[in-house]
Amino acid sequence: MKLFVPSDEEMQIGDRRRKASQLYRSQRGKDWQYSNTAIVYREVNTLKHKEAGTWTGRTVPFPTAIRAVRENLDVLEAWADAKNL
Repeated sequence: MKLFVPSDEEMQIGDRRRKASQLYRSQRGKDWQYSNTAIVYREVNTLKHKEAGTWTGRTVPFPTAIRAVRENLDVLEAWADAKNL
């Protein structure tokens, strides 16, 4: 019996966060903080998937969005270190 391994496209957001968190911990020795990223993700997902998503406008404050960018850069830098880039 062959084990099913999902492709990147088939992975859910929780799976991706776990994978990124594991990589971050292995490279940095501490947990990846992504709370601001989660806030932005929720809003973007609402904008994408719900008809009313655009009616209310954006609710994520600019400083939260900037912190989310930093969180994502942190994990990308850890990934680059793991790949020796």
